[in-house]
Amino acid sequence: MQRIHTFLVSLMFVFVVSSALHAESFEIDPEHSSVTFKIRSWFFHTEGKFKEFQGVIEYDPSDFSTWSTNAAIQAASIDTGIAKRDKHLRSDDFFNVEKFPTITFKSIGVTKVTETSAHINGELTLHGVTKPVVLNLERDKAKDAKDESRVHFIATTSINRKDFGISWSRAAEGGGLTIGHKVKILIQVEAIQKT
Repeated sequence: MQRIHTFLVSLMFVFVVSSALHAESFEIDPEHSSVTFKIRSWFFHTEGKFKEFQGVIEYDPSDFSTWSTNAAIQAASIDTGIAKRDKHLRSDDFFNVEKFPTITFKSIGVTKVTETSAHINGELTLHGVTKPVVLNLERDKAKDAKDESRVHFIATTSINRKDFGISWSRAAEGGGLTIGHKVKILIQVEAIQKT
Protein backbone atom coordinates (compact mmCIF):
# COMPACT_ATOMS: atom_id res chain seq x y z
CA MET A 1 0.00 0.00 0.00
CA GLN A 2 2.83 2.35 0.86
CA ARG A 3 4.49 1.62 -2.50
CA ILE A 4 1.27 2.48 -4.37
CA HIS A 5 0.94 5.74 -2.44
CA THR A 6 4.56 6.65 -3.17
CA PHE A 7 4.09 5.82 -6.85
CA LEU A 8 0.97 8.02 -7.12
CA VAL A 9 2.70 10.93 -5.38
CA SER A 10 5.68 10.56 -7.73
CA LEU A 11 3.41 10.40 -10.77
CA MET A 12 1.58 13.55 -9.69
CA PHE A 13 4.89 15.34 -9.14
CA VAL A 14 6.10 14.41 -12.62
CA PHE A 15 2.82 15.63 -14.15
CA VAL A 16 2.98 19.00 -12.37
CA VAL A 17 6.65 19.53 -13.22
CA SER A 18 6.06 18.50 -16.82
CA SER A 19 3.19 20.98 -17.17
CA ALA A 20 5.27 23.75 -15.68
CA LEU A 21 8.17 23.01 -18.02
CA HIS A 22 5.94 23.28 -21.08
CA ALA A 23 4.42 26.61 -20.00
CA GLU A 24 6.02 29.64 -21.60
CA SER A 25 5.97 33.22 -20.35
CA PHE A 26 5.52 36.11 -22.79
CA GLU A 27 5.72 39.83 -22.02
CA ILE A 28 3.56 42.30 -23.96
CA ASP A 29 5.57 44.54 -26.28
CA PRO A 30 3.94 48.01 -26.03
CA GLU A 31 5.67 49.23 -29.19
CA HIS A 32 3.90 46.60 -31.29
CA SER A 33 0.63 46.44 -29.36
CA SER A 34 -2.41 48.66 -28.84
CA VAL A 35 -5.43 49.06 -26.55
CA THR A 36 -8.21 51.01 -28.24
CA PHE A 37 -11.88 51.69 -27.58
CA LYS A 38 -14.96 53.15 -29.25
CA ILE A 39 -18.08 54.71 -27.71
CA ARG A 40 -21.05 56.58 -29.14
CA SER A 41 -20.80 60.34 -28.64
CA TRP A 42 -23.68 62.40 -29.92
CA PHE A 43 -24.56 60.98 -33.35
CA PHE A 44 -21.07 59.70 -34.13
CA HIS A 45 -18.52 57.53 -32.30
CA THR A 46 -15.50 58.66 -30.35
CA GLU A 47 -12.39 56.50 -30.62
CA GLY A 48 -9.44 56.51 -28.28
CA LYS A 49 -6.55 54.53 -26.93
CA PHE A 50 -4.39 53.97 -23.87
CA LYS A 51 -0.72 54.62 -24.49
CA GLU A 52 0.75 52.99 -21.38
CA PHE A 53 0.11 49.34 -20.52
CA GLN A 54 1.97 46.16 -19.63
CA GLY A 55 1.22 42.51 -19.06
CA VAL A 56 2.44 38.93 -19.02
CA ILE A 57 0.91 35.95 -20.81
CA GLU A 58 1.64 32.38 -19.78
CA TYR A 59 0.63 29.30 -21.73
CA ASP A 60 1.80 26.12 -23.37
CA PRO A 61 2.10 26.93 -27.12
CA SER A 62 0.81 23.45 -27.95
CA ASP A 63 -2.23 23.82 -25.66
CA PHE A 64 -4.18 27.07 -25.99
CA SER A 65 -6.41 26.10 -23.06
CA THR A 66 -3.53 26.78 -20.65
CA TRP A 67 -3.54 30.49 -21.53
CA SER A 68 -3.50 32.94 -18.60
CA THR A 69 -2.62 36.58 -18.18
CA ASN A 70 -2.29 39.55 -15.88
CA ALA A 71 -2.31 42.98 -17.49
CA ALA A 72 -2.47 46.60 -16.36
CA ILE A 73 -3.31 49.87 -18.10
CA GLN A 74 -2.42 53.34 -16.83
CA ALA A 75 -5.74 55.21 -16.92
CA ALA A 76 -4.06 58.63 -17.21
CA SER A 77 -2.54 57.59 -20.55
CA ILE A 78 -5.94 57.86 -22.27
CA ASP A 79 -5.72 59.65 -25.61
CA THR A 80 -8.68 60.59 -27.84
CA GLY A 81 -6.79 63.21 -29.82
CA ILE A 82 -8.39 66.18 -28.06
CA ALA A 83 -6.52 67.43 -24.98
CA LYS A 84 -9.56 69.13 -23.38
CA ARG A 85 -11.65 65.97 -23.70
CA ASP A 86 -8.83 63.79 -22.35
CA LYS A 87 -8.52 66.08 -19.31
CA HIS A 88 -12.24 65.65 -18.66
CA LEU A 89 -11.97 61.87 -19.03
CA ARG A 90 -9.22 61.82 -16.39
CA SER A 91 -11.40 63.78 -13.95
CA ASP A 92 -13.84 62.61 -11.28
CA ASP A 93 -16.65 62.55 -13.86
CA PHE A 94 -15.05 59.57 -15.59
CA PHE A 95 -11.89 57.61 -14.75
CA ASN A 96 -10.84 59.64 -11.69
CA VAL A 97 -7.22 58.71 -12.40
CA GLU A 98 -5.85 60.19 -9.17
CA LYS A 99 -7.93 57.80 -7.08
CA PHE A 100 -7.97 54.88 -9.55
CA PRO A 101 -4.73 55.13 -11.57
CA THR A 102 -4.70 51.56 -12.88
CA ILE A 103 -7.07 49.41 -14.91
CA THR A 104 -6.32 45.70 -14.52
CA PHE A 105 -7.39 42.42 -16.11
CA LYS A 106 -6.73 39.01 -14.58
CA SER A 107 -7.77 35.84 -16.39
CA ILE A 108 -9.50 33.06 -14.47
CA GLY A 109 -10.23 30.47 -17.15
CA VAL A 110 -10.44 29.56 -20.83
CA THR A 111 -13.46 28.22 -22.76
CA LYS A 112 -14.47 27.52 -26.37
CA VAL A 113 -10.91 26.65 -27.35
CA THR A 114 -9.88 26.00 -30.96
CA GLU A 115 -6.44 26.04 -32.56
CA THR A 116 -6.68 29.77 -33.23
CA SER A 117 -9.36 31.14 -30.91
CA ALA A 118 -10.71 31.02 -27.39
CA HIS A 119 -12.83 32.85 -24.86
CA ILE A 120 -10.73 34.20 -21.99
CA ASN A 121 -12.78 34.65 -18.84
CA GLY A 122 -11.39 37.15 -16.41
CA GLU A 123 -11.92 39.95 -13.93
CA LEU A 124 -11.66 43.56 -15.06
CA THR A 125 -11.05 46.19 -12.41
CA LEU A 126 -11.94 49.69 -13.57
CA HIS A 127 -12.74 52.79 -11.52
CA GLY A 128 -12.35 50.70 -8.35
CA VAL A 129 -15.01 48.17 -9.44
CA THR A 130 -14.30 44.55 -10.41
CA LYS A 131 -16.59 42.75 -12.85
CA PRO A 132 -16.36 39.54 -14.91
CA VAL A 133 -15.45 40.11 -18.55
CA VAL A 134 -14.96 37.70 -21.46
CA LEU A 135 -12.31 38.42 -24.10
CA ASN A 136 -12.89 36.96 -27.55
CA LEU A 137 -9.37 35.94 -28.50
CA GLU A 138 -7.99 35.21 -31.97
CA ARG A 139 -4.42 33.97 -32.33
CA ASP A 140 -2.30 34.26 -35.47
CA LYS A 141 -0.97 30.70 -35.30
CA ALA A 142 0.76 30.90 -38.70
CA LYS A 143 2.71 33.99 -37.67
CA ASP A 144 3.57 32.45 -34.30
CA ALA A 145 4.96 29.34 -36.00
CA LYS A 146 7.49 31.45 -37.91
CA ASP A 147 8.92 32.89 -34.69
CA GLU A 148 8.26 30.83 -31.57
CA SER A 149 9.72 33.60 -29.39
CA ARG A 150 6.67 35.76 -30.10
CA VAL A 151 2.90 35.37 -29.85
CA HIS A 152 0.31 37.47 -31.68
CA PHE A 153 -3.36 37.83 -30.89
CA ILE A 154 -6.39 40.11 -31.13
CA ALA A 155 -8.94 40.35 -28.32
CA THR A 156 -12.32 42.06 -28.43
CA THR A 157 -15.00 42.68 -25.83
CA SER A 158 -17.73 45.14 -24.85
CA ILE A 159 -18.53 46.58 -21.45
CA ASN A 160 -21.18 48.87 -20.00
CA ARG A 161 -19.39 51.77 -18.33
CA LYS A 162 -22.29 52.17 -15.84
CA ASP A 163 -21.43 48.74 -14.44
CA PHE A 164 -18.13 50.27 -13.30
CA GLY A 165 -19.65 53.39 -11.77
CA ILE A 166 -18.87 55.67 -14.74
CA SER A 167 -22.24 57.15 -15.66
CA TRP A 168 -21.64 60.85 -16.37
CA SER A 169 -23.42 62.25 -19.42
CA ARG A 170 -25.62 65.11 -20.54
CA ALA A 171 -29.09 65.05 -21.99
CA ALA A 172 -29.12 65.70 -25.71
CA GLU A 173 -31.60 68.03 -27.35
CA GLY A 174 -34.59 66.03 -28.49
CA GLY A 175 -33.96 63.33 -25.88
CA GLY A 176 -31.33 60.71 -25.21
CA LEU A 177 -27.81 61.14 -23.88
CA THR A 178 -24.74 62.74 -25.42
CA ILE A 179 -22.54 59.75 -24.49
CA GLY A 180 -23.49 56.10 -24.79
CA HIS A 181 -22.96 53.45 -22.15
CA LYS A 182 -21.61 50.61 -24.29
CA VAL A 183 -17.84 50.64 -24.85
CA LYS A 184 -16.31 48.44 -27.55
CA ILE A 185 -12.71 47.43 -26.81
CA LEU A 186 -10.06 46.16 -29.22
CA ILE A 187 -6.72 44.83 -27.98
CA GLN A 188 -3.96 43.93 -30.46
CA VAL A 189 -0.90 42.34 -28.92
CA GLU A 190 2.52 41.11 -29.84
CA ALA A 191 4.25 39.51 -26.87
CA ILE A 192 7.89 38.44 -26.54
CA GLN A 193 9.02 35.30 -24.76
CA LYS A 194 10.76 36.06 -21.49
CA THR A 195 14.23 34.62 -21.02
